[in-house]
Amino acid sequence: MTQMRCITLFLLVFSAFLTACGDSSPSADENFVQDPSLCQFQQGACKQLVDGVGVSLTLYPEHAPSEENLQLAVNFDQTVNNVSYVVEGRDMFMGVIPGKLAASPVNNAQQLFEGNLIYGSCSSDYMIWRMTLNFETENGVQTAVFDFRADNPI
Repeated sequence: MTQMRCITLFLLVFSAFLTACGDSSPSADENFVQDPSLCQFQQGACKQLVDGVGVSLTLYPEHAPSEENLQLAVNFDQTVNNVSYVVEGRDMFMGVIPGKLAASPVNNAQQLFEGNLIYGSCSSDYMIWRMTLNFETENGVQTAVFDFRADNPI
């Protein structure tokens, strides 16, 4: 009789674990959607205000695929100079990728800067990259930080 109770108890505990592994548990993608600190390029530009300067970053393709050429555009609401960036993994070291952005030839006001970026893939399905953007204003060098997910399925 004691052996039967042990088997029954084991089956009850085991079935509880099976139930907990169903489709109702949140996925990594659902958790990502809930993280408001990450840029959502599919929804539009990622915007910040840095020392009174409005900065917006757009990236194409919007889902930020790894190992593909990405086009960057950074728009400022006032004249800036010497726009550069570094991209690195936020939560794991993936190297440091430096880059400079050039003023758009169609915008003489030094407010729109463009460039390209390629970063490597990660074995994880959830890789967050951090772009640290530096630019000069009349008040000196300013910095904006943008975090975004690579290979974003949203």
